[in-house]
Amino acid sequence: MGRTSVRPVLPLSPRAINMTVTLLGAILETAVERDLITRNPAKGKRRRVAERKPARSYLAGLAQIQALLDAAGELDGEATRERVHLERRAMLTTMICAGVRIGELCSLRWRDVDLQTGWLTIVESKTDAGTRKVKIRGGLMAELQAVRARHPGSPQSAYVFPTRTGRRQYESKVRLATLGRAVTRANANLERDSRPPLPEGLTPHSLRRTFATILYALGVPLPVVKAEMGHETSAMGLDVYGQAERLDAAELERLAAWMEGIEEGDNVVSIASRRASNWQTNWQTGQNAVAGPPSGASA
Repeated sequence: MGRTSVRPVLPLSPRAINMTVTLLGAILETAVERDLITRNPAKGKRRRVAERKPARSYLAGLAQIQALLDAAGELDGEATRERVHLERRAMLTTMICAGVRIGELCSLRWRDVDLQTGWLTIVESKTDAGTRKVKIRGGLMAELQAVRARHPGSPQSAYVFPTRTGRRQYESKVRLATLGRAVTRANANLERDSRPPLPEGLTPHSLRRTFATILYALGVPLPVVKAEMGHETSAMGLDVYGQAERLDAAELERLAAWMEGIEEGDNVVSIASRRASNWQTNWQTGQNAVAGPPSGASA
């Protein structure tokens, strides 16, 4: 086939082994039902191997978020005529501020974006719970308004972030040409300024996890976060809730000002009060998933 090198054969990961055992068990269960074998050898104790919980990356704080978005903005400014349609900064802002999955982002059309009332309608999702409405908060509103202003003639049926020919954007292009290049540029800028790099392994889902972290940190009730994330149960976000509780008060104020378009120094008391009032409910739901209440709070 013209291959000049041989790829080394690597051992399967514990997760890959367990997924294979699960699949094999399902196949052999059919054989048991048809009396082809008397028992299922893939079922029983000690069939699966121990798995280490994978590390989940996300942007921890406003400084990292701004580093990524500023890098995306630089790439937008340098884009050639063939790449100017990518709208890298707006795409990443949508994932961070609305928590959309990469497929939902690529499928988003202008008819799903209500800039008057401030809501995104997610129609094309992989689950029933994924069909939802997400609030367009201040930071995202400005980005989407700017994109719309650059394309005033686009019909409501047009994609918000299309290819150069107006078709649905390729998810691989978002991962590589948008997020991947923005991370590379952001890390180069951070290295130049003698600052630590962005977390390793950032993916589009990392930005979705960042969105959930911010909402939890700002005291948004768990049912609201579940609805805006498109989760079927609140339990899916409880590990993220534990991450959010580690952010300090100053960082919360900065995140609130950026996420909700609050001017510096305004509504600080209301943010803190809202977070405190919702914390008891959130803690009661997540008490089995987090280590304990934050300093100064009562469980």
